[in-house]
Amino acid sequence: MKIIAVTLCLSAGTTLLGQYMDIRINQLGYYPQAPKIAIVKQTQATSFSVLRLPDSTVVYNGNLTAVRYDTDSGDSIRWADFSGLTTEGRYCIRLSTGTTSFAFQISADILREVAYASLRSYYYQRCSYELTQPYAGIWSRKAGHPDTSVLYHSSTGRTGKGRSPLGWYDAGDYDKYTVNAGISVANLLQVYELFPDYFADSTVSISESGNGINDLLDEVRFELEWLATMQDTDGGVFHKVTTANFSGFIMPEADIADRYFIGKGTAATLDFAAMMAMAGRIYRPFDSVFANQCVNMARKAWQWAVKHPTVAFKNPADIHTGEYGDNSFGDEFLWAASELLI
Repeated sequence: MKIIAVTLCLSAGTTLLGQYMDIRINQLGYYPQAPKIAIVKQTQATSFSVLRLPDSTVVYNGNLTAVRYDTDSGDSIRWADFSGLTTEGRYCIRLSTGTTSFAFQISADILREVAYASLRSYYYQRCSYELTQPYAGIWSRKAGHPDTSVLYHSSTGRTGKGRSPLGWYDAGDYDKYTVNAGISVANLLQVYELFPDYFADSTVSISESGNGINDLLDEVRFELEWLATMQDTDGGVFHKVTTANFSGFIMPEADIADRYFIGKGTAATLDFAAMMAMAGRIYRPFDSVFANQCVNMARKAWQWAVKHPTVAFKNPADIHTGEYGDNSFGDEFLWAASELLI
């Protein structure tokens, strides 16, 4: 009997979930003035209502569109357009068949928590840094890869060792790439320029919170401090700091393989110039010494790139980490020149 009861419960749960999933909504929610469209797989339904929660008061009624075929999913669907509902609150959709959607919200701050979580994701990617309980919670971990004794690979044209601590790990590996930093640093700094108060001090709760500086700027500086170590004495910029091979699924502190400065090329150098030029402009009100250093590094990188405009990076034969190669540098030249001009 117990087995039968459990089976019935599981079957009922699956049925209910299926019904909920017949109405595809943005589960994060919607801005009040934004378009609001739900995708309905239950094509026998012809109309819908939006119910305010928790009292289930009907606040909006509408007709579903005619059935259409969605080539991407292979489903026959209807649309429920409730863009006319602009009042903030918590709601669900009920079809004329009685099927109800998952709950969702309409709010002017609907993506704020997602934005905060997105910025915090960089904190979890910190290299050479212990993530402590107050800030990392269940993701606390020991510091990995101090990068205080990084070998110069022969592809750099140098010998010996150098320092390259800090920065963010790349994606699912423990390597650090100059070109990959470009899109992250640029996007984050542009967010700051457009919305300077969005990540105000202590909104994200990282270890620097409370220092009077915008949390986004604190986090990006952690990457910029690493990037500064990637510039060679002649102005060119190394492509990456990695091991010879990907480490596998181990904790950062367990990866003790040798790490190398690898390659030097036009793309990395121009991306570096653009990032540092942006940093010089944005950090000047808070730290003019750091800002000046960034601008000087940007100019030096630009001069190297002008003298070496076509140096493409390719992994050396003994290196098997991400290549991120590029053979066309027009966009990098345009970006770097624009940031330096501003």
